[in-house]
Amino acid sequence: MKMSIPDVDADPVVVMPAHQELFDGGRLINYEHKLRRKDGAIITVINNSRPLTDSQGNAIGMLSTLVDITERKKAEAEIATLSNALKLALDPILILDLEGKVINVNDAAKILFETEDLGISALDYVAPEDKEKVIAAMQEVVMGSGVNTAEFTVVTKSGRRVLIEATGNLIVDADGKANGLVVVERDVTERKSIEEALRESETKLKSVIQGSPIPQFVIDKNHKVLYWNKAMEEISGIKSVDVLETNKHWQAFYAKERACLADLLVNEKTECIPELYKGKYNESKYTEGAYEAENFFPLIGNEGKWLFFGAAPIRDAQGNIIGAIETLEDITERKNAEDALRQEQLFSKSALDNLPEIFYLFTYPEKRLKLTNKQVETLLGFNAEEINGR
Repeated sequence: MKMSIPDVDADPVVVMPAHQELFDGGRLINYEHKLRRKDGAIITVINNSRPLTDSQGNAIGMLSTLVDITERKKAEAEIATLSNALKLALDPILILDLEGKVINVNDAAKILFETEDLGISALDYVAPEDKEKVIAAMQEVVMGSGVNTAEFTVVTKSGRRVLIEATGNLIVDADGKANGLVVVERDVTERKSIEEALRESETKLKSVIQGSPIPQFVIDKNHKVLYWNKAMEEISGIKSVDVLETNKHWQAFYAKERACLADLLVNEKTECIPELYKGKYNESKYTEGAYEAENFFPLIGNEGKWLFFGAAPIRDAQGNIIGAIETLEDITERKNAEDALRQEQLFSKSALDNLPEIFYLFTYPEKRLKLTNKQVETLLGFNAEEINGR
């Protein structure tokens, strides 16, 4: 089978002008171009060609040597891609040698450190109090510990202190030999400030709940108890250590597991409230989505207690329910007083009704009957409901 140059030439736009240049100029040339193998694969070669001439110096051909550089070109393409990715990355990236000397950095690193030239060593920018920690972390990576993440403070060229979260890893060659480090850094100053503010806010909230004289408990979206204050311990007889991080808050109120008012709000099952607290609940007038109720709980205390209790949902910034808080008030004394008053009223009414004389209570200046006995009803023919208040 005969084969011509066009059969293997995959880059005629490059090759033909090169050949013309060689014959016109009569000199050695070298250039890169692509060839097509018999199996269809495209390879890249370096072509070094010189003209062949006769005794009179006329060009009669050319002598070429080819070097396959396909793998080198692939490697160069990968390096170019990585270099471009390094340059465009949003996080600061530093390429270091095994001693921590700076080999290359991206634009984000230059912005972070406020300089175009980071100098010789990356350690020059580490805050003095953190240098030992960073050196130890680098040594761990070099010794083959794998990816290592550390937090430390750097000082920029202007003197600004920035809290950094850095992730480092080894750079290895094709033979697996370590020849450098890649470090990806992230400014976490603002995030840490927010986290600290949240911790302080949580501490204050915990202090408020713990110090409140009102029995309170808080559950998260998974019905786990987050807070169970001292007043709650006293009224329920259950210590916070025994209920925190569990869903056993129901044990303070019921003999068998069932949902508390807070649970219903977390599950957004408010339609179940009328069934569980029939005739004993109301929607809160003051807090949206909150409910309140009263009931007698025989398990609380020695003889049981009447409680007035309310629950309100806890929402995140997007308005999603992430928990609920429930507060309790012991109204046993009030209920007992109300019951005693009712009993006294019944006794007094019974005593009046058994008097042989006609008895009524007339108020002034309202000029109304407030209380009558059975004898008045018999005399006038009206029952108490029809007479009283007239």
